[in-house]
Amino acid sequence: MMTGTEPRTRPTTDRIRVLVVDDGADVRFLVRRLLARERTFQVVGEATDGEEAIDAATELQPQIVLLDLSMPRMRGDEALPAIVTAAPDSMIAVFSTSITDERCRELQDLGAFDCYDKLEMPRLPELLERDWQRFSSR
Repeated sequence: MMTGTEPRTRPTTDRIRVLVVDDGADVRFLVRRLLARERTFQVVGEATDGEEAIDAATELQPQIVLLDLSMPRMRGDEALPAIVTAAPDSMIAVFSTSITDERCRELQDLGAFDCYDKLEMPRLPELLERDWQRFSSR
């Protein structure tokens, strides 16, 4: 669900543009707040399921897609290949609960760059910045 305040074109900013995909309004709010405290990030859109994520990634072309797995209508892992196709220059970071190393490798095979457990939310800005540096230098 895009909020209507997102730019239609890429903004002229040095901040890393992030699309937050999670069906939990509280999770989206907390992620927005965490990332807003860092001058490194700009949340450019939100989506509540995989279908909305594909549409938002297509339109916004974010640098990072923060993707939950367990969502209604279309799960994040189901949407992942389409998001990779729709926004090929985006780093996709899976952000969900209880992700095993094996499951993360499966998701990486589908196009995710890395996986974060939601319990790591306080470290999210640090993790995203670290992985963005690795992703963008490839």
